[in-house]
Amino acid sequence: MPTITTLDVRISGMLAEFVASNIGEGGAYTNVRHLVRASILRINS
Repeated sequence: MPTITTLDVRISGMLAEFVASNIGEGGAYTNVRHLVRASILRINS
């Protein structure tokens, strides 16, 4: 079984605005976890 790691990440400014604009209605992701996972998978490919 894979190990699950929990991270606490703080962002502000333009990065926080970018995340907020991509979450929920009108955004590409339903929550921050999905956005972060997709971003890591894209970087890793």
